[in-house]
Amino acid sequence: MVLLGFWRAFRSDELCRLTIEDVALTPGAGMALHLRRSKGDRQAAGRTFKVPALRQCCPVEACQDWLDFLNQPIGPLFRAIDRWGHISGVSLHPNSIVPLLRQLLSDADIEAAQAFSSHSLRRGFATWASASGWEIKALMEYVGWQDAQTALRYIETKSPFEQALMQIPIEVASAVGQPRLAASASEPRHRALTVQLTLEPQRPRNQKHHQARTVIETHCLKPFEVKHQDNGNYHIQVPATSDDQLDEMMDDLIDEIHRIASDKACWVETLITDPATGQAWE
Repeated sequence: MVLLGFWRAFRSDELCRLTIEDVALTPGAGMALHLRRSKGDRQAAGRTFKVPALRQCCPVEACQDWLDFLNQPIGPLFRAIDRWGHISGVSLHPNSIVPLLRQLLSDADIEAAQAFSSHSLRRGFATWASASGWEIKALMEYVGWQDAQTALRYIETKSPFEQALMQIPIEVASAVGQPRLAASASEPRHRALTVQLTLEPQRPRNQKHHQARTVIETHCLKPFEVKHQDNGNYHIQVPATSDDQLDEMMDDLIDEIHRIASDKACWVETLITDPATGQAWE
């Protein structure tokens, strides 16, 4: 799951949506994954992703081993596992990816394992690809981003894992036949949006929803230049060069808000609206 999520820059929900029927393996060459639905697929037409066979940290070999272990012809690729280690027939829930990833990283003695989020695999691949010399256009085509500014938001120029990743002598770009072309970024236009947050504790005596709001304000909303707030409503400025980029940014923002609320054992409802157009994200 980690190898596939990293090398294909998948979101948590995309990993959980994969099924065995959508996996086509070609021994020694790679595999193809058909993702029937994702956030960027507005027409729900689906998209096929090629996954190359690599010399090290190979997602294809790992996936083949997992399929051999499951020994199932159909059903979810990544499945829920109960506390007794029993594998169920239902898909792993996207909210389970973050604690599972953090536990794996903690067991591997990775520093700051608790800082990882549902976008860490996606962000980690973008950072590795940039450090490995990929041009922005090649990265956009491989991941599926429509806008250069969206891709640039995912690249950490000072990633703590950059040196370790650079030691992996793999050319994913050549393996999947991606071109290396430069892309020009257009000037972003600021959108004035309203964010409505409703936070409630999951347990009666839990008061961590106040902590959750503080973390959300500091970590999620502050980068968008919060103008003012009243009764849980926030007014933010979002720079976006296109509607596709704005959708991606708002989806990421909502995902991060829900991750923080989940960490603090809170229920949260998030509604983001554009007063100028009436568009809403929730």
